[in-house]
Amino acid sequence: MDPPPHPHSLPPLPLPTSKLPLMCSYNGHITPCPHSNTLCYSVGETRIVAVDRRTTASTISAFTHHLSHTLYNNHPFHLKYQLPNEDLDSLVSVTTDEDLFNMLDGHDRILSSHAPSRIVPLPYPTRIPRVAVA
Repeated sequence: MDPPPHPHSLPPLPLPTSKLPLMCSYNGHITPCPHSNTLCYSVGETRIVAVDRRTTASTISAFTHHLSHTLYNNHPFHLKYQLPNEDLDSLVSVTTDEDLFNMLDGHDRILSSHAPSRIVPLPYPTRIPRVAVA
C-alpha cells in the first residue's frame, strides 16, 4: 500500500503528448517600446510549429534542423526563448540537448499549471556571408 501523499507536494506532471505545438516568432527585431522602458518584438512573423518529441525534439540538432527547414529555408540560426513574465532582455539560449530538455520541461510545467502564459521560442538567423558575383 502506498503512503498518502504529502499535503504540500505538487501533483505529478501529466505525460506529454508526442506532438508539441510551439508558437515561434521569427524574422523580427527586438526594439525599445516607444512609451515604456521595456523591449518589444516587432515586425516579425509568428507561426505555430508542431514538433514530435520522440524524433524532432529528441536532440537539439534534430530540433534546429526541423525549425531551419520550416522557418528559414534551411539557413542556420541561433535559438533563444522568452520565459513567461520576463522581459526580452533576459532571453535564454538553447545550444545543447540539456537546454532543449529544460525548455520543453518548462513548457510542460506551464501547461500543467493552466496558467495563461507560455514559452516563446525566438530563432535568430545567423549571418550568411555574401558572395560577390563578378
